[in-house]
Amino acid sequence: MKSILTERTQEKVNEIEKVASQPKKGYFFPLELWVKIIYDYIIFYHRFKHVFMEMSLPSVLESMIPLYFGFTASFVLKTKDMSNQEAEEEIENICLEFGKQKSYLVKMWEQRD
Repeated sequence: MKSILTERTQEKVNEIEKVASQPKKGYFFPLELWVKIIYDYIIFYHRFKHVFMEMSLPSVLESMIPLYFGFTASFVLKTKDMSNQEAEEEIENICLEFGKQKSYLVKMWEQRD
């Protein structure tokens, strides 16, 4: 996973490890971290798509599966006692967070390593 994230990876890796080590009760995956992880995967693919062989992209995507499960578990725990309307508002918050952090994606997209 460390090779997928951007050069500021150590802080994110530490955050992911902290999330992963939480007990089931009270488990929480921060939305801000989730969005940056998704954006980092997008940036990684953008930068290195020309070196990917056909077999490499599935491996990269497979590395996201535990992260996806972790975020999904957090969402389920957060919304399990909510009404449909409240859960829809949580989904809207996720969408808004992607918009809020779009400047991060643009900055990293344009940055050359």
